[in-house]
Amino acid sequence: MVIVARDVVDACLLTRDGIARCRIDAHGQRGEVVSALLPGENIRAIASDPRTPNRLWACSTTELYTSEDGGQSWQWLPAGGLTYREYWTLAVHPTRPDEVYVGTLPAAVFVSEDGGRSFRELSGLRDLPDYPRWTFPPPPHDSHPRVIALSARAPDEIVVGVEEGGVVISRDRGATWEDISGIADPAALPSSPNPTGLLPYQPAKHIDGRVYRDVHWLLRDPRDSLRMFATTGQGLYRTDNGGHWWTRLNTLVGNGYTVPIAQHPDRPQRLLVAPPRMDPQHGEVREARELARSRPLDIAAT
Repeated sequence: MVIVARDVVDACLLTRDGIARCRIDAHGQRGEVVSALLPGENIRAIASDPRTPNRLWACSTTELYTSEDGGQSWQWLPAGGLTYREYWTLAVHPTRPDEVYVGTLPAAVFVSEDGGRSFRELSGLRDLPDYPRWTFPPPPHDSHPRVIALSARAPDEIVVGVEEGGVVISRDRGATWEDISGIADPAALPSSPNPTGLLPYQPAKHIDGRVYRDVHWLLRDPRDSLRMFATTGQGLYRTDNGGHWWTRLNTLVGNGYTVPIAQHPDRPQRLLVAPPRMDPQHGEVREARELARSRPLDIAAT
């Protein structure tokens, strides 16, 4: 999680053993754990209601919860209709009340219009031609949505980053879908489908004009709905034309493995990108300060 604060901030941090409510000063120098909640739950995502910031949703690997008091207490939600019981991400619609999205493994996106009590699958995602070739390193190599990005400027659009599959978009609230990973290249995905998970994993490399398929997070520039940023297993990518062409920004050392990304609220030309302490591709453990940028990343239009 990347937090950009102007003042003292209360934050709900994801852990493998529940949610840690913390208080962090505006300079990020001091923090304290206020309380620990949902012990035993591996928390995958937390999202707030843009209209009511104290209203939160959280998903663990198998359960969905909501909070009406900024995370001080949590209530379990039945989440009827979520037929796949490994959750990876969630998102809250910025303008439509009670509209919540969940991404699961195997790769599927579900939507709720009653605050998370019931869901229906946006099954058109499965109609994408490359869907059968999406993959993931550990067996059985099932892919999953890692991030769902929604925008108040384009309220009917749903942008999904798939690990590992690239970036896809629906412009009609999930009825139909389009791959916006960039230029087509057969080398971007495995050469054949692997429905049983018995075939060996086929790694990929960076391809000019295309986002690397191992997408971790997406950020839509609030000033321009066609401009998006994606963190991946091989660096930070940017598109200025809605995904027709992606450019890798060579601004990170190492192989650029990054996960969270945030945009500064007062200086939108500044991005904050955080790498993990463990580089999964090389098995190296390095301090985050060795990998993170130390100066602003200029994202002004070119």
